[in-house]
Amino acid sequence: MTGATGFIGSHLVDRLLERGDDVTAFVRPTSDSSHLAAKGVRLITGDVRNRREVGNAVDGSEIVYHLARAKGHGARPMSEVQAVNIGGTSNIARAATSAAVGRVVYASSAAVYGSRPAANPVAENRILNPESAYGRSKADAEAALAEHARVPFVIARITEVLGPGCRSWLPLLRSVAAGRLRLIGQGKGRHHPADVSDIVDGLILCGTMPVTPGRAYNLAGPAAINIADMVRAIAAALRAGPDLPRFVPALPVELYLWLNRIAGRVAGVKLPRVESIVFLTGDRVLDISRARTELGFAPRFTVSHAISRTVEWGTSEGLLSASQQRQNRVQNRGHSGVDSNE
Repeated sequence: MTGATGFIGSHLVDRLLERGDDVTAFVRPTSDSSHLAAKGVRLITGDVRNRREVGNAVDGSEIVYHLARAKGHGARPMSEVQAVNIGGTSNIARAATSAAVGRVVYASSAAVYGSRPAANPVAENRILNPESAYGRSKADAEAALAEHARVPFVIARITEVLGPGCRSWLPLLRSVAAGRLRLIGQGKGRHHPADVSDIVDGLILCGTMPVTPGRAYNLAGPAAINIADMVRAIAAALRAGPDLPRFVPALPVELYLWLNRIAGRVAGVKLPRVESIVFLTGDRVLDISRARTELGFAPRFTVSHAISRTVEWGTSEGLLSASQQRQNRVQNRGHSGVDSNE
């Protein structure tokens, strides 16, 4: 599998080992994989952008779980994001074909639907409409997999993920703890997060259940939640007090997003804090009925439970301690955005 040192990947490794599976992890030379070696995972070092190295890693595998990705924000250039997400997936597809692998499970992202799809809940047969460069890279990776794989493959479109080990939600949790978060409009837009344990269940089902090759499945929690209620649930888990979230008008924010789209088309740049704004103005619910019916996918963790598990882990690691929260009252200027498939 690829992405074994990441948040979802590390949980998937543990579950596969619990099942008694032999696990081979394809890891970058710079990754800290000592914890995988200690668990008995076979390690092969390389880069998904290198076709020969990918071929060596895939050879002899029965199922390939492809979770490696490059995030679409931060200092990483978009050329690298595309090379990893699209080129790396093409390499996996070709290598799996050469090795006659039984199945490839590709961890795609709900970002392929955009943050505000026209129809909610959004099903897998909807036309993809990614609005971010990262979302487009994931959609293009799905197309690359379909083009180059001559073995059965399954696409898992993963929502935003919470749970122990999740770092991408920490800025949002800290903003709520510090009382600095501002919601846009009335916070009525919906998100459909999931706990990492449920996502791992879904990935294993994608790898083991009899399915139609090339099928895509939405993986999300049992129910969606609006943003205002989600922030209240975070505050309750943090014991940050009963204060309701504060709001800012939506119209100036929509203008800012429009300017960002223009800037992206004209100059290929992104305005500051766009990920935060997209998250806080999003409205996306995933239809998981196909995964329920065809895979037997049955997510168990409510959003509140998943948030509580994340807060408990963050607190135990000293990432959400009282001193950390006080520090963020001074330093934290808002939420940095939460990725799908984080």
